[in-house]
Amino acid sequence: MRFVPFLLFIFVSASFPAAADNTRQQELRELRDRIKALQEEIEQATESRSEAADALKHSERRISDVNRGLRRLATRQRELSNNLKQLAVDTETTQNEIAEQQRRLAELLRELISRCALITLMYQSTTAAAHSNGEHVEIVKALAARDEALAVRLMDEHLLHVEAGLTFDRQRPTNDLSLALSS
Repeated sequence: MRFVPFLLFIFVSASFPAAADNTRQQELRELRDRIKALQEEIEQATESRSEAADALKHSERRISDVNRGLRRLATRQRELSNNLKQLAVDTETTQNEIAEQQRRLAELLRELISRCALITLMYQSTTAAAHSNGEHVEIVKALAARDEALAVRLMDEHLLHVEAGLTFDRQRPTNDLSLALSS
């Protein structure tokens, strides 16, 4: 009976290394497969990391470009703001100059109108003066209607009528304004 256990031992020993060897080979294959899968994951992660780094660099370049553009826009905005301020100053100066010129023109026109009125009173007949009044009304209507061409034409005609209606052969007083205005 001692022999049977020995044979059993030999049989088991002979079977066990093969079974153990098969298990080891299976484990080794699984380990290699797992290593290969891990290597593939590492390669994918490395590629993803590289793509992410490239995307990050691209984003950083775009952000830098946008920041440069914003700085240029801010500079341009300051320039335009300064230009606008200068235009406001220039506009005010020009408006003041125009107002002064208008004041001078109004003063000159008042003086000329007064002189013209005195001259026409001295040398214009009563009929011509009445006719002038009607022409004045038509000129004012054309001005109110903003009809420049009509206003200019009526004014030219009026001035020609006034000139034609002046009688320089009338005797005018030399020292009394009330006498000059009464005739």
